[in-house]
Amino acid sequence: MRKICGMELLRPMRVQSFRTIREEEVWNLIEIISSSEAEGLAINFTEKIVDKSYNCQGSHWEEVQI
Repeated sequence: MRKICGMELLRPMRVQSFRTIREEEVWNLIEIISSSEAEGLAINFTEKIVDKSYNCQGSHWEEVQI
C-alpha cells in the first residue's frame, strides 16, 4: 500500500498539479496575516496552517471529481 501511494499519489506530475492550489492558499494566508497585523489582532497561526492544509486537500478533491 505504501509503495502504491508513493508511486501514484506522490509522483512529480501529481504533486505539480497541486501547485496552483498551494500558491492560492499561501496568498490567502498572507492576506489574513497582513489584515490581522493592520488591525492589531492576534491570530492562532497553528489553526490557520491546519485550516489551509485542509483547504488544499479539499480543493484538490473537488478538481478531481469534476
